[in-house]
Amino acid sequence: MDFPIKSAAIKHLSLKDPLLRRLIQLSGIKQRMLEPDPFAALASSIIAQQLSVSAANSIWARLQTLVGEIAPENIAPLGEGDLRACGLSFQKIGYLKNISDAFLTQKLSNDFFRTADDSAIIQALTAVKGIGQWTAEMFLIFSLGREDVFSYGDLGLRKGMAWLYSLPGEPSREFAKIINALWSPYNSVASLYLWEVTLQGLKKRPRILSLYPEFSSIPGGEDFLDTPIGTLKIVSIPTGLSEISFCPPAPETHCACPLIIETKKQLREYFNQKRRVFDLPLSPEGSDAHRTVWMALRTVSFGQTLSAKDVAARVSPKTSIQAVTAAVQKNRLQIVVPSHRLVRSDGRPTDQRHSWLLAHERA
Repeated sequence: MDFPIKSAAIKHLSLKDPLLRRLIQLSGIKQRMLEPDPFAALASSIIAQQLSVSAANSIWARLQTLVGEIAPENIAPLGEGDLRACGLSFQKIGYLKNISDAFLTQKLSNDFFRTADDSAIIQALTAVKGIGQWTAEMFLIFSLGREDVFSYGDLGLRKGMAWLYSLPGEPSREFAKIINALWSPYNSVASLYLWEVTLQGLKKRPRILSLYPEFSSIPGGEDFLDTPIGTLKIVSIPTGLSEISFCPPAPETHCACPLIIETKKQLREYFNQKRRVFDLPLSPEGSDAHRTVWMALRTVSFGQTLSAKDVAARVSPKTSIQAVTAAVQKNRLQIVVPSHRLVRSDGRPTDQRHSWLLAHERA
């Protein structure tokens, strides 16, 4: 039985996140096997902890030979000697006994898993010694097929997210929460694709070569674009766009860099009311805190406005208005990272250019 990837999930994720859309197109439709038997799924997770796949499979095969069906009523009566002979440590024997007892006493049941929501299932599972948060989240995805689960504790997901968004290190919880809100209600499906970054070895290559191969032939350059509200300076580096900023008037040089050419095209489409979402590889320079705010700004939809207080709330309860303001001032990717959608608490724009952009999008 495969994890059900619905066309609605692919459509939602592709519309909400251009970078994830690129990864989906590169990877194709992913299929992952589900283990529909809840007890077997949990027992398998316990056995596999800190073991290689081959070692875990060997223990599982010995256990099946010993009891036939791996079920709570078959595991509970076994003595330590029998389970040790299968290759289980004393600690894992205790954990398997705990899970068996939970099923036999109806603290956990198939009916409960069918009807309870994700948070209730995680709470019930983590109350059993031997089942942690990560195991519970993997169970929701790979046994119950729940569609909106993201496990921040999974190293592969953190590394995949860091690669996809060109982060200098692993994403903070706040950054991950912003992305999760963007992907919801299909975080599990997005996770399947993030794991592909590691499985396909993509993180060993520059992101622009994998997700944006059409821009990799001449990865660096600089040019200018005349717009209704001033001249934009556009700078490309080997990892993506590093700058789109307003500058004094300057002539276009018709740079041969494919990324510069495409950026100018998409910006013209934006100013001509023919584009609302940009599909460009960005490589902004800044701290993790600044990048988190910039990502929060990118989740503000075309034509929508938020105050600094609203954006701070999107980032985390601990983020201050001053931190948002500081990140906006450091933003060197104007328009594409839409700091112009940030308004004062009374809803007023800050200057004439800001006012023009808001009116342009509201039109």
